[in-house]
Amino acid sequence: VTYDDINTLAVANNGTGLLTITGGSPAIFADGNGGDDDQGLESVIFSGTGDIVLGDHDLDTSETGVGAETLSEIDASALTGDLDLGEIENIDSEDFSFVSGSGVTKLTLTDDNLDSTDGTPLDTSDDESGWSFDFSDAAVGSEFHFAPDWTPPDFVDGSKLTINMGPNAVL
Repeated sequence: VTYDDINTLAVANNGTGLLTITGGSPAIFADGNGGDDDQGLESVIFSGTGDIVLGDHDLDTSETGVGAETLSEIDASALTGDLDLGEIENIDSEDFSFVSGSGVTKLTLTDDNLDSTDGTPLDTSDDESGWSFDFSDAAVGSEFHFAPDWTPPDFVDGSKLTINMGPNAVL
């Protein structure tokens, strides 16, 4: 998906087979509408009973699953199949929420630009919600690889990061 005027993308695999979305890398890409970070893909919703893979299985050739600087939500809560998002290399730096489904869920986050302070760390009145990752319903074998691609990460002091791995997932 490369059309920046799409606000919400719903991906459903209601079958029993595997749905693989490789794309040209990343599988889902949106970088704002004409450079306007306030327009473009905001939400990706996964649902169904089948398994879904973005990128590829081995993370060697086209590992990037999502690259969308406007993306504020990935919601897989209606997916009972497995979900492998590959590498998420770019998301909204101010607010982003991920909710897993009930299958095995895997993702690697390499984005390093968390700034939920809206550029004003000392003024909390304009703060955004930050980044939230919820694996509380994920099945055994689920993995979240938190691997910002810049060391140290470019996180603005005072930004919010919440990670709930639940009983079955590992960080």
